[in-house]
Amino acid sequence: MFCSQKIQKDSVVNIKIIRTMMSKLIVFIVVAHTSYATNLPNFPPNWSVHEQQYADVASSIVNWSGVVSNDQVMSNHPYCKNPSSSKTINCTATSYVDDKKEKSSYYFFEPNTAARGLVYFTQPSGTCYCDLVATGRWIQCEIAESLCNPFMKRKAIYDQTGTTTFQKQSVDVITWSESLIIAESNFRIYLSHNTNVPVQYFTTFMEGNKSLGYNQVNMTDFKSERPPSSAFAVAGRISGTCGDNVCSTFNKNIQQGKNRIDAFEGWQI
Repeated sequence: MFCSQKIQKDSVVNIKIIRTMMSKLIVFIVVAHTSYATNLPNFPPNWSVHEQQYADVASSIVNWSGVVSNDQVMSNHPYCKNPSSSKTINCTATSYVDDKKEKSSYYFFEPNTAARGLVYFTQPSGTCYCDLVATGRWIQCEIAESLCNPFMKRKAIYDQTGTTTFQKQSVDVITWSESLIIAESNFRIYLSHNTNVPVQYFTTFMEGNKSLGYNQVNMTDFKSERPPSSAFAVAGRISGTCGDNVCSTFNKNIQQGKNRIDAFEGWQI
């Protein structure tokens, strides 16, 4: 995360997207042992956190920092509406705001169903949106650092001893693995000892005996409360849909591994 290496846009990989793309094939997951996590912390459904993300996967690098906000309460957000209707409906929401204040806001009509909602992209000249149908699978609890990950809830091992240290503080450790044919991902969350406050999310990726790389997300200023509606607000003039070509290009760039800021070519339009 503290790497000073110059990052080229064409080589940027956002592991949030890798995690989401893997979930497309979730029906093929091979589980060697069936187990259920017990006594996991009671994580809040609504939170915000500042992230510093550094990842190196298959020689591609992402170095990202910003605020992620998550709201799992179905509510009437002003910009939660079907494109063909002026009537707002209840939605949950997730937003990413990088330290340059570029923003993407996701509204989920059905948070547990893939591709049901809208994503708004705020750019200097205004805002446009894509239907999630055009941008690929995106389920709220499948974001990389999600505290409601269904596999974590089912399979995780929870070490509450506080014997592990991170940045000179005692931490508790949650670990679990997910297997996909010959690919395997190993997940780890560090929590401040005896709390439900995450301080790091770490993932390693394997294919057979080959390491593909890792994703490290250091987390600070975690707030276990419902973010204000302004965290998801869509600023500026809304020009309407981003256009089929922009939305489909976004989806193509996501599949190639770009992050959600660089993948949106509408920034330059």
